[in-house]
Amino acid sequence: YIIDHVPAGTTFSRGIEVSNGTDRDATIALYPAAATLQNGEFVPASGKTGNELSKWITIEPASLAIPKGGKATAKVTVAVPGDAIPGERYAVALAELPPPPGQGLVGLASRVGIRVYLSVGPGNEPPTDFDLKTFEPISTDGKPGVSIHSCNTGGRAIDLGGSIKLAGGPGGISAGPFDSTQPATVSPGDCQDLKILLDPKLPRGPWNATAALRSGTREKTATATITFPNPGEKAKPVPAKTAGAKGSPFLPVAAALILATGLAAFALSRRRRREAA
Repeated sequence: YIIDHVPAGTTFSRGIEVSNGTDRDATIALYPAAATLQNGEFVPASGKTGNELSKWITIEPASLAIPKGGKATAKVTVAVPGDAIPGERYAVALAELPPPPGQGLVGLASRVGIRVYLSVGPGNEPPTDFDLKTFEPISTDGKPGVSIHSCNTGGRAIDLGGSIKLAGGPGGISAGPFDSTQPATVSPGDCQDLKILLDPKLPRGPWNATAALRSGTREKTATATITFPNPGEKAKPVPAKTAGAKGSPFLPVAAALILATGLAAFALSRRRRREAA
């Protein structure tokens, strides 16, 4: 991630490293593109489609010739106009690997990227905060899980991830923790569901569930008593009881992360926010 809060008229740069993990030498294109938050996901635009933020971003150099197993560095510069309207904007700095030779008329390019979350405005950075509202026991393809409904109560977009532990089950057994595998991206004022799938051998319950969700350094814990539904049934959401919070809601500016190129059709980095030292 590149996560910043700056006043209008600010120009800043971040260094990135691009590595070639393929079995061939490659010339990798670097460019910014638009991004949006949709249904709990950070969604890069197709191709080089731009938006206001991507037009403020330049990446130098525009391409890197990297031997197989090698790496190189580039610089991402963001120049915010002096008349920029306050608010948060989203874009992505992309590295694109061209299709390998011999694919015929249609080739498949690979892209990976670094998310850019830019807040523009005077004063301190808006706070990062969220609330856990309900736990909904679910059953997906015969596998039990919990859908945790959470709301962004701060002024920055968040990427929620975390884990859930079960205790007090039938016979007093416990299970977990079980980690989430896909983060939920939540824009300010919005609510989304984070789904965590569990062990299919777990009995239905009831269970005392404790979930710990985090975004950056901000973490909150909540509890609820749940029972998993039978296959084909739907359980009602259970109100969550907040059990604690950790971390400051005011996050330090984040440093740039590493870009790595591979042969996947598309892989966008979804790593946790890492703060500058």
